[in-house]
Amino acid sequence: MDIVLFGNRAFASLAWHALVNDSPHNVVGFTVDRDFLDKSALHGLPVVAFDEIEKHFDPGRVGMLMSIGWDGANGLRSTKQQLALAKGYALIIGIMRTHRAQRRQAPAGRF
Repeated sequence: MDIVLFGNRAFASLAWHALVNDSPHNVVGFTVDRDFLDKSALHGLPVVAFDEIEKHFDPGRVGMLMSIGWDGANGLRSTKQQLALAKGYALIIGIMRTHRAQRRQAPAGRF
């Protein structure tokens, strides 16, 4: 599924990295509130204002992940999720494929 990330700071970059390297999703861009729109691209992908996101990313074909940092995050994340749902975007929650950890045995006598 194609995904737009809400956010354009460190937490959004972390989510982008996880999605690109360890998920079945395809990140196609970023969105933020207009007051936080301080760049036109991030990781080579467009960053667009949330109030006009539908002009750039069709909600029928693109999902969204809230990649919002920690400051007041729960209330803000909930508000943005509700707004995204009202615009018709599906929200994704988990971003990583399930991998089975492989344990490596250390040779005897080594730590």
